[in-house]
Amino acid sequence: MCGIAGIFNPARTRSRGRLAEANRAMLEAMRFRGPDHAGTWSSETCALGTARLSITGGLRRGNQPLIDDTGDVFVFNGELYEPEAISRREHLEYEPGDSDGVALASLLRSRGPEGLEGISAFFALALHDPAEQTLLLARDAYGQKPLYHLTLPDGTLVFASTIAALHVVAGPFTVRENAIDEYLLFKSVGGNASGFEGVEQLPPGGWMKIHRDGRIEQGRWNRLPSPHRAASPDPEELRSHLVNAVRQRIAPGFRPTVLLSGGLDSSIVAAAIREVCPPEVRPLALSIGYDLEGAEDETGYARRLADELDLEFECVRLPASDVPDLIEVTAGFLEDPVEDPITLPFLHLCGRAAAETKVVLTGDGSDEFWGGYERFKDPPAKVADYLARTMVFHPEEIGRDAFPPSYLESIEVDPDLEPLDRILRLEVSNRLRNHHLSRIDKLSMARGLEARCPFLDLGLSRLALEIPARFKRDDQRVKIPLLEASTGMLPAWLLDRRKQPFTSPVLGWLQGSLAPRLQGMAHRTDSRITDRIDVSGLLDRFADPTRAAGLARRV
Repeated sequence: MCGIAGIFNPARTRSRGRLAEANRAMLEAMRFRGPDHAGTWSSETCALGTARLSITGGLRRGNQPLIDDTGDVFVFNGELYEPEAISRREHLEYEPGDSDGVALASLLRSRGPEGLEGISAFFALALHDPAEQTLLLARDAYGQKPLYHLTLPDGTLVFASTIAALHVVAGPFTVRENAIDEYLLFKSVGGNASGFEGVEQLPPGGWMKIHRDGRIEQGRWNRLPSPHRAASPDPEELRSHLVNAVRQRIAPGFRPTVLLSGGLDSSIVAAAIREVCPPEVRPLALSIGYDLEGAEDETGYARRLADELDLEFECVRLPASDVPDLIEVTAGFLEDPVEDPITLPFLHLCGRAAAETKVVLTGDGSDEFWGGYERFKDPPAKVADYLARTMVFHPEEIGRDAFPPSYLESIEVDPDLEPLDRILRLEVSNRLRNHHLSRIDKLSMARGLEARCPFLDLGLSRLALEIPARFKRDDQRVKIPLLEASTGMLPAWLLDRRKQPFTSPVLGWLQGSLAPRLQGMAHRTDSRITDRIDVSGLLDRFADPTRAAGLARRV
């Protein structure tokens, strides 16, 4: 289930027909997320709907909304892994062959949102109780699946997997001014906000219950554990976690497929896929390449690993000539701005993957838990000093004295932790979902594809957070536990490689296919940007060949 939308109007200021019509329009606005089936349900106070990408299509009660014997109505997207095992453990009303949604709805009814703790899943969900006139919303532990909500002037609450679906009901939005600053500084928006006034995200690992009188309860079903382990885990224990996380995310009926770079994380996923697949099954590895020469192209390493693992390999080339049009398409699907050069090739790669399967596995979500990024080296004690490392522009360059407090709004980090342990939790709570996971979900869904991230498995990721950061990197190595667990899974030449960021040839594009776009850009740029940045001066400095490389990201 890959898109949900709903309207909750307990005050009955809108008719049942209006609610149903608006809900159908919301689903139509995100039909690309679920082209296989659209389902709606409505009453005098509530309308719920789903747009479905059918992955577990042969199971009973797979289409939604689901209505149980008590009349409760349930919608969700994402996946609950191993629903039969969870149902046995929790004594749920579930029959073999039912969809995972049946098990998840049963779990919520029996234990409430706290029952989500410890399950292996990623989701956004809504459960409506018509008798009590309540609506419960919840989101997965790290925010892999988006869930936006907005309260209209008459008190009606609308929610959806996309901002565009909310726009159908709410009409024109106003850009949030702090979001512009957050983006220019940090490359994406922060906290539980969006780029638009009034449009909020449900927190990762969070839930919200709205009552008939408008009262709202909120809480967290998932909180990040403290780094309490006295040692790094046994490599075999960690390897078992890795392999099991991959095994759960391979979808029966679809060819096992991995988006493979030349780096450690996606290579671990590829090796684990090979390990759990029968010898007669040949998994597919897809990698992105460019028609511009540069260090950004890692396809040689990816091809070499695929050959050694006996995976079928395909390099999907992104022509520079396609980049100008791809910028427009990508920005539309992202909705909120994300400055990550990999967005363009990722959308292009997802289009090719969707021709082969509906499910791909990726290596995303590892660095934040295992200390992989270069900016984690010699971590400063103050969060503000760390954030300065991550900025593209700096506050004084856009007319601010400091970064906007809204960027960290609602983010809880224990000040007593060691600096890197604190930084990792900051990354997991904020940038991971707004910068990385937003890109992964929205751009894969744009192509009718579900991207699954084994490193975000709840058991594996919580294990990572329990390990103090001092065990994760030293002066020579990063992600040390993963390196040790991968010995035997991966060849020595890959384990010995220096970490290289997975990116794209931004400078080559700006000096090539995007060069015409830069001409006159200072005169076409929105005043909200030119009021903050001297765009003409930036472009003049970029025209100097000795400075271009250092300014490419800013441009």
